[in-house]
Amino acid sequence: MKTRNIIIILALVSLLAACSNQSFTDDPAAKYQKYTAAELYAKGNKAISTRNYYNAKNYLEALESLYPFGPYAEKGQIDLIYAYYQSGEYASASATAAQYIHVYPRSARADYAYYMKGLADLYSGETWVQRTFPIDMSLRDLTTEKQAFYDFRDLIELFPNSKYTPDARQHMAFLRNMFAKHELKIANYYYKRHAYVAASNRASYLIQHYQHSPQVEPALVLLVKANRALNLPGPANDALRVLQKNFPHSPDIARLQRG
Repeated sequence: MKTRNIIIILALVSLLAACSNQSFTDDPAAKYQKYTAAELYAKGNKAISTRNYYNAKNYLEALESLYPFGPYAEKGQIDLIYAYYQSGEYASASATAAQYIHVYPRSARADYAYYMKGLADLYSGETWVQRTFPIDMSLRDLTTEKQAFYDFRDLIELFPNSKYTPDARQHMAFLRNMFAKHELKIANYYYKRHAYVAASNRASYLIQHYQHSPQVEPALVLLVKANRALNLPGPANDALRVLQKNFPHSPDIARLQRG
């Protein structure tokens, strides 16, 4: 029995040693410490050019770890953001972009970092299923999308002449419509469950904060209905007049006028 226990202990020790050695081997800083900063950057750059983002990440992570203040540190971090993004590691891409912005706020590539952070945050909340199939993204939690909106906003405000600014504006418009759809779905959810105060508040919030979105028209319709359900004819008529003025061809106007 004692011999068997000794054998088990030795086996466990060997396993732990193997795991330790494997962990050491997988550590980019330990694995590539014989390379110079220039060599690591060149290898990482070449791996990106051949779309081998896994190797690119390893080389650039080693560069960041071994030579954090060297002449290739800034360029390596920019490439690492891209390698993470192309690998689908959006949280790492966002974190690396945020670090770059903090360390190099006046860099000529800071606009790129803001732009990539926005893209990474935009997609970081998506699952594989959501990226593969046409699922309405407004139905889920939009925390990361809101962060992406702020990233793009910061880019536009800080770098209005950046080549990435036009695309950032388009992403912001897309996100605003997504947020508006999200608010409208919540407002409708409350209305169907006879929570008319909550429905009215949500519809009002949408109208106030997303004035140019396509969801304003149905939000005004819902606001009329919710206020009527609350026996508030004054606010209901006000909402109806706004609907008539801004959407005179709305098919809901005649129905709402009939009460």
